[in-house]
Amino acid sequence: MRFPRKTRQGCRTLPTHTARKARASVAPRQALSVRSTALLLCAVAAALAVWAPGASCIEVRAVAHVHTTWSSGTLTPMELARLARRRGVEAVFLTDHAAVTATRGLAPFENLLAVSRELPSVLPDEAATYLEALREAQEATGVFLVPGMEVTAHAEWSGLCVQGMRRHIAVLGLHDPRAWADLPVPRNFGLLHLSTVPWFPTTVALAGAALAGAVGRAARSRPGRWSAAAMVAVNLAAAGHLLLSPATPWPVQGPAARRAGWQPYQAVLNAVRPFGGLAFWAHPDAVPAPRSAKAGPVRVTLEDAPYPEALLKTSGYVGFEGLIGTATPSLAPGGTWDQAIQAALARGSEPPWSLACQDFHSDSESGGWLGEFLVVLRVPESTEAACLEALRRGEFYGVRCSKTDALTLPEFSLRPSGSGVELQAAVGSRTPEPVTVSLVRDGALMETVEGETPLRITRAVAAPLGRATYFRLEVRGPQGLRLVTNPLVWPARVPQAGAS
Repeated sequence: MRFPRKTRQGCRTLPTHTARKARASVAPRQALSVRSTALLLCAVAAALAVWAPGASCIEVRAVAHVHTTWSSGTLTPMELARLARRRGVEAVFLTDHAAVTATRGLAPFENLLAVSRELPSVLPDEAATYLEALREAQEATGVFLVPGMEVTAHAEWSGLCVQGMRRHIAVLGLHDPRAWADLPVPRNFGLLHLSTVPWFPTTVALAGAALAGAVGRAARSRPGRWSAAAMVAVNLAAAGHLLLSPATPWPVQGPAARRAGWQPYQAVLNAVRPFGGLAFWAHPDAVPAPRSAKAGPVRVTLEDAPYPEALLKTSGYVGFEGLIGTATPSLAPGGTWDQAIQAALARGSEPPWSLACQDFHSDSESGGWLGEFLVVLRVPESTEAACLEALRRGEFYGVRCSKTDALTLPEFSLRPSGSGVELQAAVGSRTPEPVTVSLVRDGALMETVEGETPLRITRAVAAPLGRATYFRLEVRGPQGLRLVTNPLVWPARVPQAGAS
């Protein structure tokens, strides 16, 4: 299916709970004018809480969670960009694997005598070359290739089974090669930060080395000196390595692995922010089948279970991959997504957004075709920075397309009406399609509407006093057509600085 390129239309931006403070480097009078205008727009949006029409904007069609030949994909960046251009896809959010490895050692020397299982990945010393390949493909085709990575933060072993190797975080918008070296993942020593150095075991190891030297000097003969020094050095090196291993470079593997819990994942989420990246939990509802793989001289089994609880156990992420090719219980009314939204609103922060994701490796009928899952971004201009900002603010919706059609969302808004609010929604498609619209409010199914596109829904609802309420839509049609919106919050509000 081919989608139209950039389409100008009335701009419908999300409510002001996603607004940001305006920044401008202008003369004092100009700055005052810009600030006054921004405050006025915020006040208007807060009063309406709608995707307000009036300004010019662009709908950018993007695909997210895409792999190239740099990791587990079958297309080079250039081939991928050319395919995207033919399909009418204007932006591709890449998630090539980054330093995926799991190590299993012989206790108690788990980090000295070990076997490893590694997957094709973009390694830290390859990041600059990888980013350059993306830039060349983008310049040649005009398609935004937004660099990112799919991170395996932690893996545990149970006998010859590796668990957690397919529990991933998708990090989007990483243009700094240092990010590939500095993220806290196994075997990635990163940049040296004094705050992360394990000073106590390091001191013990240095003292052991000094003691080995003293013993060697005290020996009477030269062979005796070398033998004593070698024995002490080996013993202290082994002890020091065991002491260091749980924290060198990061506490994600080794003897401390089973005690780590969600700590390794939270460490990754925290590390993404300084590099300006956006973190999404990747396919938390997916149920991957067990798979056999070779690790050194032995064969191991990769076993993983769904992890929707990650939305409640961690913080600092922007959203999760909610619309995917398999069942997603988290999207059900009252499911994990609604629980995470309510928890975020309770602490005064932005709710997590739901992203439609392809997990694209090759273009085929069986493995999925590029453009089957789309992220429709509403942006003021067609730039990579604007696309990333739309992801950050939740100014997008996700769709699953067929080869011949796709659902659209011309409007989804909340307006004041008497003592309550008026909800308006419009669902469209290229050709008339029978659809079922589920309207969810505060985690409960409010109403189910059946009809044919183009379909318009208008409802007057009571607004609660003293707390926020939110609405979201999920639309289903024939041939697997789906559309999932992000939540609209009433009353709209500006998030607190630093809220996550």
